[in-house]
Amino acid sequence: MFYSNNNYTDYNSNAECLNLFPMEFITRHNCIAYGMEEDKIVILVNNSFNYFDIGKISFFTDKEIILCEVNKDEWQQIFKLIEVKSSKTNAMYKYQINKDESNVNLIKEDVNNFYHYEIGNSPIVKLIDSLIIEAITLKASDIHIEPCSSDIKIKLRIDGKLVVNSTLPITSLDEISNRLKVLSNLDITKKFLPQDGKIKYEFEDTTYDIRISVLPTIYGERFALRILDLNTKTYSLDNLGFSESAYERILKLESLSSGMVLVVGPTGSGKSTTLQAFLSKNRERCENIITVEDPVEYTIEGINQVQVNEESGLDFAKCLRTILRQDPNIIMIGEIRDVETAKIACRASITGHLVYSTLHTIDSYSVINRLIDMEVEKYLLVDSLKGIISQRLIRILCPYCKKEHYLNNLDAKYLEVEEGTKVFTQCGCSKCNYTGYLGRRAIYEVIYIDEDLRKVISEGKSSTKFYQLLKKKKIETLFDSGKSLILNGFTSIEELKTIIN
Repeated sequence: MFYSNNNYTDYNSNAECLNLFPMEFITRHNCIAYGMEEDKIVILVNNSFNYFDIGKISFFTDKEIILCEVNKDEWQQIFKLIEVKSSKTNAMYKYQINKDESNVNLIKEDVNNFYHYEIGNSPIVKLIDSLIIEAITLKASDIHIEPCSSDIKIKLRIDGKLVVNSTLPITSLDEISNRLKVLSNLDITKKFLPQDGKIKYEFEDTTYDIRISVLPTIYGERFALRILDLNTKTYSLDNLGFSESAYERILKLESLSSGMVLVVGPTGSGKSTTLQAFLSKNRERCENIITVEDPVEYTIEGINQVQVNEESGLDFAKCLRTILRQDPNIIMIGEIRDVETAKIACRASITGHLVYSTLHTIDSYSVINRLIDMEVEKYLLVDSLKGIISQRLIRILCPYCKKEHYLNNLDAKYLEVEEGTKVFTQCGCSKCNYTGYLGRRAIYEVIYIDEDLRKVISEGKSSTKFYQLLKKKKIETLFDSGKSLILNGFTSIEELKTIIN
């Protein structure tokens, strides 16, 4: 046996080791099998560990032991993760045993009987709960339940990356489907039509809004669950991570009385958060602010928010036409999706309204081509467009395990810095779920459309000319914003290449 003075993050975790001790043993003896160091096993203990119990570990392994003491906070974090995984494993095991023994078929013609069965404390209820709780604990934004030919893959989107978390037998799909549909008030008899619903879920005194989308595939119904924390903090413009020069342009855009400001980027790039920050700032003006969204993700006190309902004929264009008769000062459109919405938004912005909206494009210049493709006349576009904010979400290196790295010649050329420049790269520990990254932040390209840029747009010049002018004006691009994070030790060059290229 060896005693370690190192921090536990100095060791690499091992999934097989984490599952070595039963939960009862961990709870009783306050020790966790964490990972391997050469041919020795690393055992984490807290200050309640009784060293006379060291011999009991030999029932589970014959390897030499390295004891590493962790503090209270570290112990609780690791223990909670193992507890959640153990709970899900037990739920899956009990579900399978119950299914094998009773062969209960939940798809019944009598829907009332189905509801009565679900109210009971059945294994399928525990299984769905454990899946949701694990996703919340791991700070996942989405749960994907994806049926394949022989099994069901459970995937979690954590910090923007989709990873396979576990698998379930394909025979359980109908029961999973029925349980989720009951929770979200959907029709359990419709198996071949898309459906959308939502669940209010309570966990550890926090309320979560879980949006559910059901899509029929060749192997059965596929579920996508988006997890929204209703108690999440409201972001303001000054804590979104803008550089000093970008923030100056942001304040110019925020202070406009008319015109159109577009926030652009792919799905999941934080566009809604940026718009939310703009609206929170605009509330200080005491003006009439109306939004039209699909869906309304977060409610903002003091702002009139409208939910699109296309099934009843209430689409973006119809909402906008009505909103313009409500004497608004500021209008926020969740997304410009069609020709009519684009034209109404542009015309509203040149008739005394400040319009915020989003557009799915790969870069700032693509906004011009996209709106022209939507049949917006060039003169109208030039007059209405006041600002473009292009953004991406980039993963941040875990501060507990990131390690120093020196740029080789190729990477130094990519970043336009000297070879051997010190940066940081990912490693992996229990705090970051062994990914090397913990959380995300945005990188930005904030453009205020001045006379020079307006001329480039009106003359229809290329994107090369557009970005040459940005460089001349020393306006940070997405690459520049990401480069700054790398050189300041917040992210890795690999992550920037993934996001930008």
